[in-house]
Amino acid sequence: MNEQRLQAYVTLIDQLLSCDNGEELALLQRHAELVDAGLLTVMTKIADLLEQQGKPNAAWLRQFAQQLAAGLAGENQGAPSAEPSMQVSLAFLAEALQRVAGSQGDARQVYPFLKEHQHQLNDTLLQAMPIVASDCFNEDTNQPASVAAMFVAFGNLVAQFPLGKRGVNLELAVTAYQLALQVYTHEAFPEAWAATQNNLAIAYCDRLRGDRADNLEQAITAEKGVRSCFLPFFTQRRERGQVLLFAFLHTAATQEQAGKQERSQERTKRGQARMALTFHITC
Repeated sequence: MNEQRLQAYVTLIDQLLSCDNGEELALLQRHAELVDAGLLTVMTKIADLLEQQGKPNAAWLRQFAQQLAAGLAGENQGAPSAEPSMQVSLAFLAEALQRVAGSQGDARQVYPFLKEHQHQLNDTLLQAMPIVASDCFNEDTNQPASVAAMFVAFGNLVAQFPLGKRGVNLELAVTAYQLALQVYTHEAFPEAWAATQNNLAIAYCDRLRGDRADNLEQAITAEKGVRSCFLPFFTQRRERGQVLLFAFLHTAATQEQAGKQERSQERTKRGQARMALTFHITC
C-alpha cells in the first residue's frame, strides 16, 4: 500500500465519520475505486486507534467496516473473476443496441437483459462503444440518424438503470450521447441535436466521475448551446423543465465555487492531523 493510496483511504474514512447519517452509501459510490480490502484494513486500524483514544465513533466505524466487508464478500462471490474481454463487450453492445432498436427504447423489454448482464456495464464497454458506433455509422451510411437515435435511446436507458455501478452507467450515457452528436449536428438535425444536448447536460450534472465543478461547467455549456439556438422556442412554449435545469446548473456551479474555497481551508486545517494519523497507522 503506497503512501498516496493510504492517504486517500484516510481521507475517505474521515469523510465517512463526518458526513450526515444516511449519506455513507453515496459517498462510497463516489469513491468506488477505493472500496477494497485495503480500505477495510485501514478502517480497522483507525477504529483501534479511536478506541484507544476513547472516541465514541470507534464502535460505529468498526461495525461499518464489518458490514462493508460482508457486502464486498457477497459481491465478489457472485461476480465474474475478471471484466469481460473487448470481444465480449463488442458482442454484448451489439445485442443490446439491437434490443433497444427492436423495442423502440422500451425499458420493460431492455432492462431484464441489462439486469442479466449487468456485469458487462463496465469500463471495457466504454472503450467498445466508439468502435461499435464507427462500424454502425459506416455500415448504415444511408440512415445514420437511425443509428444515432439508437445510441441516444441506449444512453437514456442506461442513465436510469437502477442496477450496476451508478458511476459507470453515467459514463456510458455520456459517451452514448457524445457519439450520437457526431451525427446529430445542429445544422442537420436541430431538434434531435437540442434534445441530445439536453440529455448530455443532465448526465454531466449527475456525473460521479471527474471534478464536480468541471462536470457542472460541461453541463452549463451544453445547456447554453441549446438555449442560445432555441430561446424563442423555449420562450413561446415556456418549457419549465429547461428553465429550471438551467437555473439549477448556475446555482450549483456558484455553490461549488464557494464550496471549493471552504473545502480548501478545511483541508489545510486537517492536514497536520491527517499526517499524524497516517504516521500512527504506518508505525
